[in-house]
Amino acid sequence: MPEQDIRKEAFPGVVYPKGATHGGMSLRDYFAGQALAGGAVDWSKNKGDVASACYHAADTMIKERDKNKKGGD
Repeated sequence: MPEQDIRKEAFPGVVYPKGATHGGMSLRDYFAGQALAGGAVDWSKNKGDVASACYHAADTMIKERDKNKKGGD
């Protein structure tokens, strides 16, 4: 997955008073969390590698999202 796709933000970073920052959450991380919470990953088939399965689902969602943007959907 290209670096620019991984770095798309789901939630922007924050700059607090006195200069402290929080980098936000990438779109990929957000989608992976949603796949985990929403049951998009079959836990019984991915017992040892649930995180990888969630990130694979996230990558698939980003590719589909980009494809639909280009197609005008």
